[in-house]
Amino acid sequence: MTIIVGTLGFIVAFWLLTAKIGILRVLGYELWIDIVISLAIIVVLTGTTSGSIIALLGGAFVSLSLSIAKKILGYERYNFRTREWIYFAPAWTSYSYRIAEAVRRGIKWLD
Repeated sequence: MTIIVGTLGFIVAFWLLTAKIGILRVLGYELWIDIVISLAIIVVLTGTTSGSIIALLGGAFVSLSLSIAKKILGYERYNFRTREWIYFAPAWTSYSYRIAEAVRRGIKWLD
């Protein structure tokens, strides 16, 4: 029961964070968020062998989820010199996404 409540609490906290800041900005700092969340899971669930195993698997799941989301959605990083957010395109794109981007930019190569 504790694991279910902890998982729901994590989901709600992550949802609130992404709703307030934006998912692309959160994914821009994926490494730091992954470290903080993984350490929090380890601290909360350490105490028994099964808790340590679940914490390890939970940390791996969070890391994998953030990495996949970053590659599919892209991310934004803050540039302190220009004081603006810079968008980085997704690494995994499909052909339909490229067509949609071309249409959005006004490129007429689809005729």
